[in-house]
Amino acid sequence: MDMAAATSEDRPDDAVAQAARTLLDLAPLPEALLLRIAAEVVRRLSPDSLLQLEHEVRALRETRQADEVARARATLTDLARKTGLGPADLFPDLVPARGRPKVAKPGAKLPVKYRGPTGEEWSGRGQDPTWLKTLEAQGHNRSEYEVQQDGGQGLSPA
Repeated sequence: MDMAAATSEDRPDDAVAQAARTLLDLAPLPEALLLRIAAEVVRRLSPDSLLQLEHEVRALRETRQADEVARARATLTDLARKTGLGPADLFPDLVPARGRPKVAKPGAKLPVKYRGPTGEEWSGRGQDPTWLKTLEAQGHNRSEYEVQQDGGQGLSPA
């Protein structure tokens, strides 16, 4: 076979080199157009090639995100050093405030919000208790059994 007659398909390295030159010619194009071109190329790939590409793209994305975080952290650190500001000054919403009310621990006894006619109690969290469902089915209003803030009981049913 005459080497001059051989095509780039016959020589894979030549085909890759030609494709690389073509891609370099595309580099100045806007990213939106490059994305459309890449999407068209991706549509032609086999499932195995798509899986390989997915892994490569994920790794590249993670690397770039880590780089962006490092750059942002360096910029903020430099700004804080120059201005004498700390994290609480730059991001007050992210720093926990002192003296904030504490959240109830799981399993902790909660204050009573509703008290039934025979002394049943319910904090108002979780599923409605059977006694309250029964009373509501009989036409009573939940607010009749609400415990007042001062510790007293709401209107007791007649």
